[in-house]
Amino acid sequence: MVVEATTRLVPVHSLAVIDPPFPRFLTGLRVVAMGDRSTLIAARLLADLGAACRVIEPKDGHPLRRQPPFVCGIGAAWWELTRGFEVVTDASGSTRLNEADILFANADTPEVGEQTIRVRISSFGSVGPWAGWQGGELIIQAASGLLDLVGDPDRAPTMIGGVPVESVAGAHAATAALIALFDRERSGRGQRIDVSAQAAAAWATHPVRPMWLLERQLTKRAGVRRPFGNASRRLIFPCADGYVALQGVLGREWSSFFAWAAEVGMDGPFRDPVLAEAASQAGVVPGGVDQAVVDRVDELLVPFLKRYTRRDLYEEGQRRRIIVFPVNEPADLLSDRQLAARRFFQPAETPDGGTLLVPGPPVKVTLGGPAAHPPLPAPVTGTGALAGVRVLDFSWVGAGPLTTLQLAVHGAEVIRVESALRPDVLRLSPPYAGGQPDLETSGYFSPLNASKWGIALNLATHEGRDIARRLVAHCDIVVDSFTPRLMAGWGLDYESLRRIRPDVIVLSLSMLGATGPDRDALGFGTVLQAAAGYPTVTGWPDCDPVATGIPFTDWIAPFAVLPTLLAALAHRKRTGEGCYLDGSQLEATLSLFREPEIAAQCGESAARTGNRLVSAGVDLAVPHGVYPCRGDDRWVAIACYDDDQWAHLAATLNDPPVPPAATLADRRAVRPAIDDWIARWSAGQDADAAAALLQAAGVPAAPVRDAATAAADAQLHAWGFGTLLDHPVAGRTPYDPPAFRLSRSPAQLRPAPLLGQHTEQIVRSLLKLTDDEWTRLVEAGAFV
Repeated sequence: MVVEATTRLVPVHSLAVIDPPFPRFLTGLRVVAMGDRSTLIAARLLADLGAACRVIEPKDGHPLRRQPPFVCGIGAAWWELTRGFEVVTDASGSTRLNEADILFANADTPEVGEQTIRVRISSFGSVGPWAGWQGGELIIQAASGLLDLVGDPDRAPTMIGGVPVESVAGAHAATAALIALFDRERSGRGQRIDVSAQAAAAWATHPVRPMWLLERQLTKRAGVRRPFGNASRRLIFPCADGYVALQGVLGREWSSFFAWAAEVGMDGPFRDPVLAEAASQAGVVPGGVDQAVVDRVDELLVPFLKRYTRRDLYEEGQRRRIIVFPVNEPADLLSDRQLAARRFFQPAETPDGGTLLVPGPPVKVTLGGPAAHPPLPAPVTGTGALAGVRVLDFSWVGAGPLTTLQLAVHGAEVIRVESALRPDVLRLSPPYAGGQPDLETSGYFSPLNASKWGIALNLATHEGRDIARRLVAHCDIVVDSFTPRLMAGWGLDYESLRRIRPDVIVLSLSMLGATGPDRDALGFGTVLQAAAGYPTVTGWPDCDPVATGIPFTDWIAPFAVLPTLLAALAHRKRTGEGCYLDGSQLEATLSLFREPEIAAQCGESAARTGNRLVSAGVDLAVPHGVYPCRGDDRWVAIACYDDDQWAHLAATLNDPPVPPAATLADRRAVRPAIDDWIARWSAGQDADAAAALLQAAGVPAAPVRDAATAAADAQLHAWGFGTLLDHPVAGRTPYDPPAFRLSRSPAQLRPAPLLGQHTEQIVRSLLKLTDDEWTRLVEAGAFV
């Protein structure tokens, strides 16, 4: 099958006023990428911060050059990721590796200069029994436990569309490389960094493995539904013009929803007093959730929601504090009012002089100017690449704490601010060590807050807010993940903080950013993934779109934001200039979910294709699927990305539908027959044994891990997942390391702090409080 290198460009309008797109924090940094899409994503994130990037591609061209859709005869993904890069062939480029400050590759590279930071991004990392295994998007999603969480329960698991794992692995790599730069600044030496795509994807499944380890609850895929206590409720609903993701109208949201239904005359079915009482109490009172009540409410919601468009439901829901987000198509995102107001998509010139919109920076930067007399830096008291950096962390739930976790485990002194009057909701979320609910035993909270210091501050009091502001004077970075209005209400917004410490770096990581018409929108990662468009390209073509079953954006957005935060810190070290980083979790996610928006402008419609790897309607790999194995809900993922892999598969299984020498075009023509042939063989196989057999034969394959098998996975254990640390209340509980390993300055894990554990130690040592001052503040309720 010949794919014509043509494109149909959609006109781009309203480009008259464009913000300066990127801060040039990394000007002078030299980056080389030689490998797959993950290396290009890593380089792209640094290039957008000012680094000079060179791509070394094979002499026969990078595979993305030949992948549709096309822009002026060039693969759109290749054009978009490498625009502005110097591109050379391996023959001429490999002789210039010594010039690189950072080198991204998929395999070990030749020896280079002592100062070069060498980042190896591979499917499984360089340690463990699967270290030499071949991967790919489908294979890594299967091996990490991510795949098992997606799709309809009566069918095979379904991969998340849009190659998210390759993107996330690249973002982890970019983060790791910039952390290593801080070590190089002190030591004068580079180091090797090992990035595991499986580990990066496994982090995105948090907390399903702890749920199994601590409470033996197995989270499985549920199609359009999501877990809700001991039951499940529908997440994705049809509406008048597509689909929406609804966080729920049970419990505290019930009265708001009932009032809405009454106003439009649709409250009749909801007036059943028994149902109303049960729905209003669901998930609020102890005793579990009645699945029958949930199902009845979901059933009644369908005709109600079908009356409205996605935009109407979103806007009215926000007004009533009911969290509902549209399931966006890529074209919707290109014209979304919030993204347009923030000018997230930026124009880029195509090779023929045309224009396409491309993702802009995941963080908007406002430079604060250097301090007239910069405060003295924090003393370097610990180890790690970021030793000497102090962070005041007001963030909570997922995305913010995961961001600061990367700083804490690499040596920064991260001071986690909480209050017993308003504890982080994850402290109240299962699973619990010992099975007993407690503020100190959540296996959801603890891994996200390892290696941090904990203080309790009551920000509802004048005294508590005053202590917070005084602490800012001693901190390099301040992080929050609230709506912008909340921090301003406390007097902790950037303009207030820079008056205290002019060179402070403030990162605000809210849902939709600190500006724009939707800046105060309420939401969670469970529904934000719908706004980002993931369900549109995830699931079976004959079924409704499905989400991931987890707050997916919480686990990927931080790694799109961290390179900017680290680059801003490096800029401040050079110039003394602080800044405000306005992060949007939606924009950070979209910076790693790039191809659908580019394809939409090339006239391609987004589609759900199950487990097929398809671009512009063309299969890029055959076979590429998930096949049944012996046992209950056991599967193996198998892919052949080139003709050699097919030849190995055909020789291993015998009697293939097309010969071992069949080309990809030959295999496309008989794809259903190939899938049936593999499924007949796999049905009698053990999933682990089948994957091992095929990998030994040179075929990418992996068992589909669920939470239980991922928790026991030897490869993840070899990487350090499930490391047991002694917590003073929870006892020996599992923690996970980063998905990247630094050879010179490795991560250091300590148990998460108790709520307020270090309050007196931190506050008295930094602020030099007298005994009388301390007593007065305690009596005023500042430390609760």
